[in-house]
Amino acid sequence: MMIAQQLYEGINIKGEGSVGLVTYIRTDSFRLSDEAVTMAKDYIVSNYGDKYYMNRVFTKPKKNENKVQDAHEAIRPTYVNKNPDLIKDSLSSDQYKLYSLIWKRFIACQMVDAEYDVTKVLLDGNGNIFEASGNILVFDGYKKVYKYSDDSESKLLPEVEKSEMLEISQISPEQHFTQPPARYTEASLIKDLEERGIGRPSTYAPTITTITSREYIVKDKGSLFPTDMGFLVTEMMEKYFSKVINEKFTAEMENMLDEVASGKVEWHEVINEFYKDFKEELDVAEKEMEEIEIKDEVSDVQCENCGAFMVIKKGRYGKFLACPNYPECKNTKPLGGKEAVEETDEVCEVCGAKMLKRKGRYGEFLACSNYPSCKTTKPIVKTIDVNCPKCDGKIAIKFSKAGRRFFGCTNYPECNFMSWLEPTKEKCPVCGEMMVIKDNKITCINKKCGKTEE
Repeated sequence: MMIAQQLYEGINIKGEGSVGLVTYIRTDSFRLSDEAVTMAKDYIVSNYGDKYYMNRVFTKPKKNENKVQDAHEAIRPTYVNKNPDLIKDSLSSDQYKLYSLIWKRFIACQMVDAEYDVTKVLLDGNGNIFEASGNILVFDGYKKVYKYSDDSESKLLPEVEKSEMLEISQISPEQHFTQPPARYTEASLIKDLEERGIGRPSTYAPTITTITSREYIVKDKGSLFPTDMGFLVTEMMEKYFSKVINEKFTAEMENMLDEVASGKVEWHEVINEFYKDFKEELDVAEKEMEEIEIKDEVSDVQCENCGAFMVIKKGRYGKFLACPNYPECKNTKPLGGKEAVEETDEVCEVCGAKMLKRKGRYGEFLACSNYPSCKTTKPIVKTIDVNCPKCDGKIAIKFSKAGRRFFGCTNYPECNFMSWLEPTKEKCPVCGEMMVIKDNKITCINKKCGKTEE
């Protein structure tokens, strides 16, 4: 949805500036405007020829026709002459893939069908009839826009004569078992919601985000898996809010809200009717529902302090490992190699939230706990017990952009002292300059002096 929003709001096209590449995206309408159809026709006839064009009108299936958000037409390219391949250099990889999908589907939907020559051969083996089929693509039609090759679309059969005796070259037995329904993916879940009349195009993405962020589901290799938390919440909701937790209620409420939006029904009438029954369920739930506690999951990581197997806990900033013998043992550590975060007393100067201590490629730093809403960061300045030779500042340990350690003054940029070598408190007995550590020896920082001590 984020990529689609970028295409809708505008992409900086080289030589043209910001261009909105697609029409309004939060719609499930099948309707195309007359202007869009004419635009598609002109492009198809101009680039492929008259024989490739066929005017088509698409409508929503009858069972959902009253639930379509038809204030906007179907999602389509704003300018059909903006072929994805012509503006590829101005798009990111994801933008190009999504725009190509929209652009090609729009053009293809106004093109004629592909045509095949189909051949079937029936084989009689002792009264058992087997069938083989082959096809040859003779006219590519709408597939032209997808650039399919003839070879990839054709499946040829060898030439045979009627009543010809054929030799068996190979027998390949295959066993098939009934498979359970596939797990939902984000796409299949949204499709199912749409078919059931639940939600709107503008609510599908937030729905996925909500159930993921609350850890009702987890995503693994594209599939969605319910968590223990998800099962528990569902069980409690179905038990105490059965009138609300069903697709019929959701779909009906969607329709009622549409009527409120169109002015056919007063909003307070809808709310009053809903809240009367809901309040009764809510009162019962508050009295009967026990405080639910999910048991901590035991890990295979042993506490290095007391030897107990650590448990997985969920904190404000995500999951972490903790010793089960708390409070006698307060050992904690990050889970699965993720960086540990530690709340500090320092407050973000931008939004006022607590700052967290994190670890990056250049060492520890402070970051706002409201990330990504607030992206404020601050370095953690570590000093050594040495005064700056140029001012009253202290010597701090710093890192260059390449990750190389160096030593600089805490009063930077007012003081520009820096050294790749670690400074010491000692002064050179020859020239009075600062002594530094080099190759496990104490050396004068003044190269012209060169004084060295073991």
